Amino acid sequence: MEEKKAVDTLAGQDTSKAWGELGRKVADRIARLFDVKSLVTLTLTGAMVGILFGGVEVRQEALALFCTSYGAIITYFFTRKE
Repeated sequence: MEEKKAVDTLAGQDTSKAWGELGRKVADRIARLFDVKSLVTLTLTGAMVGILFGGVEVRQEALALFCTSYGAIITYFFTRKE
């Protein structure tokens, strides 16, 4: 019985430590989300969704320029090496 109690206590400590580390990782990722580059990417993604599903009429030339810029930015962020 003593052995089971010791194992449960140890497991609880490890679990608590793991949750603490996970919380720090989540907080770090949220902090990185507010980076200027990330905000630009999120804003452009929102605009793209608005254009595609909002029924907004946009001139063909402006849409082509926006899509090219958006594609270049997304490609850069998803292919860059940290």
